[in-house]
Amino acid sequence: MKRLLGFIFLMTIIASTALFAIDAPANIQAAFKKYYPQVSLVIWSQDQGYYKGQFEFDGYNKSIWFNKQGQWVMEQTALGSIDEAPTAVYNAFVSSEYGSWIVETVTLVNFPKWQPIFVIKVGQNNVEGMNQMFYQPDGNLLKVVDVTNQYGILEPNVFLQ
Repeated sequence: MKRLLGFIFLMTIIASTALFAIDAPANIQAAFKKYYPQVSLVIWSQDQGYYKGQFEFDGYNKSIWFNKQGQWVMEQTALGSIDEAPTAVYNAFVSSEYGSWIVETVTLVNFPKWQPIFVIKVGQNNVEGMNQMFYQPDGNLLKVVDVTNQYGILEPNVFLQ
């Protein structure tokens, strides 16, 4: 089922970004191949000076950002559920004030020189309000961001300010 959902997600991205997709420069594509030599289907876009590749790997939807020099800046992995987060993150979340909220997404964000960050996006039934919680792997909550009127997109500028 997870693979089917991943395939549907990837096909949706392909269909919706076909008009906006670009070919990344050769240095960006070469840098990508160093990390994922076996991946052949990548949807490239450019935003805020970064090249973003979206693809599927090991059953997960992933996005990776490179700067114009071809240096890896950030990578995201869309996890299937809160159960895939480390135990410390899971326990911190369920014992927080948001533990009873509905988990919309769980995203693992990796950086070349920092520790990973787990971002949990939550909402409530029949109540306006969406929040993103940023956790370190040890369960330490870094911040909570109200993304009610935003898409809550996790781009490099969210982290590299």
